Amino acid sequence: MTKAAINVITRVMAEELKERNIAVNAIMPGFTPAEGADLSRFGPDTRRMAVKPDTSVPLVIHLASQEPLTVTGQIIDALEWNQLHGFGGTEKWSVAAMP
Repeated sequence: MTKAAINVITRVMAEELKERNIAVNAIMPGFTPAEGADLSRFGPDTRRMAVKPDTSVPLVIHLASQEPLTVTGQIIDALEWNQLHGFGGTEKWSVAAMP
């Protein structure tokens, strides 16, 4: 329910604020374990899905610097966006890739 509410709020606010040149988007960062989290309690499939906290940074910078306003009212998967725009995939952003 919470995810659905965020999606609806994002789209409604984007529509209401676009006349003021304000973008409203939601970013799906993916499974981001807290620093120092014990990943051994998760299964191997879940561990493979884990991404580093800074996975969303390229997308956030892009959205914050868009001029003119081109992206609004979207729910964007950060890792997928990174892959599509040449910022790497799980080999760069996964927990397994962490030093």
